[in-house]
Amino acid sequence: MKEIIRQSTEHQSRNWKLAPEYTFTETDVVTEKGEVNRRTFKVLMLDGSPYNQLIAEDEHPLTPEHQAAEQKKLQEEITRPTTE
Repeated sequence: MKEIIRQSTEHQSRNWKLAPEYTFTETDVVTEKGEVNRRTFKVLMLDGSPYNQLIAEDEHPLTPEHQAAEQKKLQEEITRPTTE
C-alpha cells in the first residue's frame, strides 16, 4: 500500500511540473438572439489552473491593440500574488 501511495505521489508531482508545457486552443461558440459569436482562446496552465487567453473573435485574429490588452491581462495574472 505504501508503495502505491509513493508512486501515485511521484506521478502527480511529475504531472504538475509538466503541465505548464502543455497549451491548446479552444473555441467557444455562443448563439444569442440569432447571432453567432465565436471566441478562440489559448489555454495554458498558471499555478496549476487553466488560464484562457483570448486570441481571436469570430475567427479573426485580434487587433494589435486588443492583443496587447490581452497580453497585459496575462502578465497581471502571472504576477498576481497567490492567496494561501
